[in-house]
Amino acid sequence: MISADTLQFIADLKENNNRDWFKANKKRYESAIGEHNAFALELINRIGAWEPAIKDMPLKKAVFRIYRDVRFSKDKSPYKTHFGSFYHPWQEVQRDEEVWPAGWYVHIEPGDKSFVGGGLYEPEKNTLAAIRQEIDYDLEEWNAIINHPIFVKTFSKGVEGRKLQRPPKGYAPDNAAIEWLKHKEWVAGAPIKDKEWGGKNIMAKIEDIMKTMHPWMQFLNRPFEGLQKSS
Repeated sequence: MISADTLQFIADLKENNNRDWFKANKKRYESAIGEHNAFALELINRIGAWEPAIKDMPLKKAVFRIYRDVRFSKDKSPYKTHFGSFYHPWQEVQRDEEVWPAGWYVHIEPGDKSFVGGGLYEPEKNTLAAIRQEIDYDLEEWNAIINHPIFVKTFSKGVEGRKLQRPPKGYAPDNAAIEWLKHKEWVAGAPIKDKEWGGKNIMAKIEDIMKTMHPWMQFLNRPFEGLQKSS
Protein backbone atom coordinates (compact mmCIF):
# COMPACT_ATOMS: atom_id res chain seq x y z
CA MET A 1 0.00 0.00 0.00
CA ILE A 2 1.21 3.49 -0.89
CA SER A 3 -0.30 6.32 1.17
CA ALA A 4 -1.54 9.72 0.07
CA ASP A 5 1.39 11.24 2.00
CA THR A 6 3.90 9.41 -0.22
CA LEU A 7 2.13 10.49 -3.39
CA GLN A 8 2.05 14.06 -2.09
CA PHE A 9 5.78 13.98 -1.37
CA ILE A 10 6.47 12.93 -4.97
CA ALA A 11 4.15 15.67 -6.27
CA ASP A 12 5.86 18.29 -4.08
CA LEU A 13 9.30 17.10 -5.19
CA LYS A 14 8.27 17.61 -8.80
CA GLU A 15 7.48 21.24 -8.00
CA ASN A 16 10.65 21.73 -5.94
CA ASN A 17 13.29 19.65 -7.64
CA ASN A 18 16.38 21.07 -5.98
CA ARG A 19 18.79 19.99 -3.28
CA ASP A 20 17.83 22.67 -0.73
CA TRP A 21 14.18 21.64 -0.75
CA PHE A 22 15.08 17.97 -0.63
CA LYS A 23 17.38 18.51 2.34
CA ALA A 24 14.69 20.44 4.19
CA ASN A 25 12.20 17.63 3.52
CA LYS A 26 14.55 14.72 4.17
CA LYS A 27 12.31 13.23 6.86
CA ARG A 28 9.38 13.20 4.44
CA TYR A 29 11.57 11.45 1.89
CA GLU A 30 12.72 8.85 4.40
CA SER A 31 9.11 8.12 5.35
CA ALA A 32 8.05 7.87 1.69
CA ILE A 33 10.94 5.68 0.57
CA GLY A 34 10.51 3.48 3.65
CA GLU A 35 6.89 2.91 2.69
CA HIS A 36 7.87 2.24 -0.91
CA ASN A 37 10.58 -0.24 0.12
CA ALA A 38 8.14 -2.14 2.32
CA PHE A 39 5.77 -2.30 -0.65
CA ALA A 40 8.57 -3.57 -2.92
CA LEU A 41 9.66 -6.21 -0.40
CA GLU A 42 6.11 -7.54 -0.10
CA LEU A 43 5.89 -7.68 -3.89
CA ILE A 44 9.16 -9.63 -4.10
CA ASN A 45 7.76 -12.16 -1.63
CA ARG A 46 4.49 -12.44 -3.54
CA ILE A 47 6.13 -12.90 -6.94
CA GLY A 48 8.73 -15.25 -5.50
CA ALA A 49 5.98 -17.61 -4.41
CA TRP A 50 5.19 -18.43 -8.07
CA GLU A 51 8.32 -17.31 -9.96
CA PRO A 52 11.54 -18.86 -8.59
CA ALA A 53 13.73 -16.35 -10.49
CA ILE A 54 12.45 -13.59 -8.18
CA LYS A 55 12.66 -15.56 -4.93
CA ASP A 56 15.05 -14.01 -2.38
CA MET A 57 15.75 -11.02 -4.63
CA PRO A 58 17.63 -8.38 -2.57
CA LEU A 59 15.64 -5.18 -2.21
CA LYS A 60 18.54 -3.11 -3.58
CA LYS A 61 18.39 -5.11 -6.82
CA ALA A 62 14.75 -4.12 -7.35
CA VAL A 63 14.40 -0.50 -6.21
CA PHE A 64 15.69 2.37 -8.32
CA ARG A 65 17.47 5.26 -6.64
CA ILE A 66 15.76 8.65 -6.47
CA TYR A 67 18.90 10.40 -7.71
CA ARG A 68 19.14 11.13 -11.43
CA ASP A 69 22.29 10.64 -13.50
CA VAL A 70 22.61 14.08 -15.05
CA ARG A 71 26.07 13.70 -16.59
CA PHE A 72 24.80 13.44 -20.16
CA SER A 73 21.44 15.16 -19.78
CA LYS A 74 20.40 18.72 -20.55
CA ASP A 75 17.93 18.44 -17.68
CA LYS A 76 20.03 18.91 -14.54
CA SER A 77 17.18 18.29 -12.08
CA PRO A 78 18.83 16.17 -9.37
CA TYR A 79 15.89 13.92 -8.47
CA LYS A 80 13.44 11.62 -10.22
CA THR A 81 9.81 12.60 -9.77
CA HIS A 82 8.53 9.05 -9.37
CA PHE A 83 9.35 5.86 -7.50
CA GLY A 84 10.26 2.85 -9.58
CA SER A 85 11.07 -0.81 -9.00
CA PHE A 86 12.02 -3.61 -11.39
CA TYR A 87 11.57 -7.33 -10.66
CA HIS A 88 13.69 -9.62 -12.83
CA PRO A 89 15.91 -12.75 -12.75
CA TRP A 90 18.49 -10.91 -10.68
CA GLN A 91 20.90 -13.82 -10.34
CA GLU A 92 21.30 -13.89 -14.12
CA VAL A 93 22.10 -10.17 -14.18
CA GLN A 94 24.82 -10.71 -11.59
CA ARG A 95 26.67 -12.87 -14.12
CA ASP A 96 26.58 -10.30 -16.91
CA GLU A 97 25.63 -6.68 -16.16
CA GLU A 98 25.34 -5.93 -19.89
CA VAL A 99 22.63 -8.50 -20.60
CA TRP A 100 19.33 -7.75 -18.87
CA PRO A 101 16.42 -10.20 -18.98
CA ALA A 102 12.77 -9.25 -19.20
CA GLY A 103 11.04 -8.28 -15.98
CA TRP A 104 8.14 -6.49 -14.31
CA TYR A 105 8.25 -2.77 -13.58
CA VAL A 106 6.16 -0.71 -11.13
CA HIS A 107 6.04 3.05 -11.68
CA ILE A 108 4.52 5.25 -8.96
CA GLU A 109 3.79 8.83 -10.00
CA PRO A 110 0.88 11.03 -8.88
CA GLY A 111 -1.52 12.54 -11.37
CA ASP A 112 -2.78 9.09 -12.41
CA LYS A 113 0.54 8.44 -14.16
CA SER A 114 1.34 5.23 -12.30
CA PHE A 115 1.42 1.88 -14.05
CA VAL A 116 2.49 -1.74 -13.76
CA GLY A 117 4.37 -2.91 -16.81
CA GLY A 118 7.03 -5.18 -18.07
CA GLY A 119 8.90 -6.64 -21.00
CA LEU A 120 12.25 -5.84 -22.54
CA TYR A 121 13.21 -2.16 -22.65
CA GLU A 122 16.18 -1.12 -24.81
CA PRO A 123 17.82 -4.59 -24.88
CA GLU A 124 21.42 -4.86 -26.04
CA LYS A 125 22.04 -6.30 -29.52
CA ASN A 126 22.58 -9.95 -28.59
CA THR A 127 19.40 -10.07 -26.53
CA LEU A 128 17.51 -8.25 -29.28
CA ALA A 129 18.67 -10.76 -31.90
CA ALA A 130 17.82 -13.72 -29.66
CA ILE A 131 14.27 -12.50 -28.98
CA ARG A 132 13.64 -11.84 -32.67
CA GLN A 133 14.76 -15.37 -33.42
CA GLU A 134 12.49 -16.76 -30.70
CA ILE A 135 9.48 -14.87 -32.08
CA ASP A 136 10.29 -16.05 -35.60
CA TYR A 137 10.52 -19.68 -34.44
CA ASP A 138 7.45 -19.62 -32.21
CA LEU A 139 5.12 -17.00 -33.67
CA GLU A 140 2.06 -19.14 -32.97
CA GLU A 141 2.88 -19.28 -29.26
CA TRP A 142 3.72 -15.55 -29.19
CA ASN A 143 0.36 -14.68 -30.75
CA ALA A 144 -1.50 -17.01 -28.41
CA ILE A 145 0.02 -15.24 -25.39
CA ILE A 146 -0.48 -11.63 -26.44
CA ASN A 147 -3.92 -12.25 -27.97
CA HIS A 148 -5.28 -14.09 -24.94
CA PRO A 149 -8.49 -12.30 -23.86
CA ILE A 150 -7.20 -11.58 -20.33
CA PHE A 151 -3.91 -10.20 -21.68
CA VAL A 152 -5.78 -7.99 -24.16
CA LYS A 153 -8.15 -6.74 -21.46
CA THR A 154 -5.33 -6.04 -19.00
CA PHE A 155 -3.01 -4.31 -21.46
CA SER A 156 -5.42 -2.28 -23.58
CA LYS A 157 -2.63 -0.74 -25.69
CA GLY A 158 -1.15 -4.14 -26.37
CA VAL A 159 2.57 -4.74 -26.80
CA GLU A 160 4.37 -1.50 -27.60
CA GLY A 161 7.96 -0.36 -28.12
CA ARG A 162 10.23 1.43 -30.57
CA LYS A 163 10.36 -0.14 -34.03
CA LEU A 164 12.48 -0.13 -37.16
CA GLN A 165 11.00 1.30 -40.34
CA ARG A 166 12.32 -1.62 -42.37
CA PRO A 167 12.77 -5.33 -41.65
CA PRO A 168 15.85 -6.17 -39.57
CA LYS A 169 18.78 -7.77 -41.35
CA GLY A 170 18.20 -11.41 -42.15
CA TYR A 171 14.39 -11.29 -42.24
CA ALA A 172 12.24 -11.06 -45.36
CA PRO A 173 9.55 -8.37 -45.64
CA ASP A 174 6.88 -11.04 -46.09
CA ASN A 175 7.80 -12.91 -42.89
CA ALA A 176 4.57 -13.57 -40.98
CA ALA A 177 6.14 -12.13 -37.82
CA ILE A 178 7.73 -9.12 -39.48
CA GLU A 179 5.86 -6.41 -37.54
CA TRP A 180 7.02 -7.96 -34.25
CA LEU A 181 10.51 -8.52 -35.59
CA LYS A 182 10.81 -4.81 -36.41
CA HIS A 183 10.55 -4.03 -32.72
CA LYS A 184 13.66 -2.85 -30.91
CA GLU A 185 11.91 -3.44 -27.58
CA TRP A 186 8.71 -5.11 -26.39
CA VAL A 187 6.82 -3.53 -23.48
CA ALA A 188 3.28 -3.47 -22.08
CA GLY A 189 1.64 -1.68 -19.20
CA ALA A 190 -1.57 -1.34 -17.20
CA PRO A 191 -2.50 1.94 -15.46
CA ILE A 192 -2.96 2.44 -11.73
CA LYS A 193 -4.99 5.44 -10.55
CA ASP A 194 -3.91 7.51 -7.55
CA LYS A 195 -6.98 6.50 -5.54
CA GLU A 196 -6.13 2.81 -5.94
CA TRP A 197 -2.80 3.01 -4.09
CA GLY A 198 -4.44 3.30 -0.69
CA GLY A 199 -6.96 0.53 -1.29
CA LYS A 200 -6.77 -2.83 0.44
CA ASN A 201 -6.80 -4.69 -2.87
CA ILE A 202 -3.88 -2.89 -4.55
CA MET A 203 -1.31 -5.63 -3.93
CA ALA A 204 -3.65 -8.30 -5.27
CA LYS A 205 -4.37 -6.19 -8.35
CA ILE A 206 -0.67 -5.67 -9.07
CA GLU A 207 0.03 -9.37 -8.58
CA ASP A 208 -2.82 -10.28 -10.95
CA ILE A 209 -1.39 -7.95 -13.61
CA MET A 210 2.03 -9.56 -13.21
CA LYS A 211 0.60 -13.08 -13.35
CA THR A 212 -1.21 -12.19 -16.57
CA MET A 213 2.14 -11.12 -17.99
CA HIS A 214 3.99 -14.17 -16.65
CA PRO A 215 3.75 -16.43 -19.75
CA TRP A 216 5.01 -13.51 -21.84
CA MET A 217 7.93 -12.96 -19.43
CA GLN A 218 8.80 -16.64 -19.71
CA PHE A 219 8.76 -16.41 -23.51
CA LEU A 220 10.96 -13.32 -23.55
CA ASN A 221 13.44 -14.88 -21.12
CA ARG A 222 13.62 -18.24 -22.85
CA PRO A 223 16.77 -17.38 -24.85
CA PHE A 224 18.47 -15.79 -21.87
CA GLU A 225 20.30 -18.83 -20.55
CA GLY A 226 21.84 -19.39 -23.98
CA LEU A 227 22.97 -15.78 -24.13
CA GLN A 228 24.64 -16.10 -20.75
CA LYS A 229 26.51 -19.26 -21.80
CA SER A 230 27.75 -17.71 -25.02
CA SER A 231 28.68 -14.29 -23.57
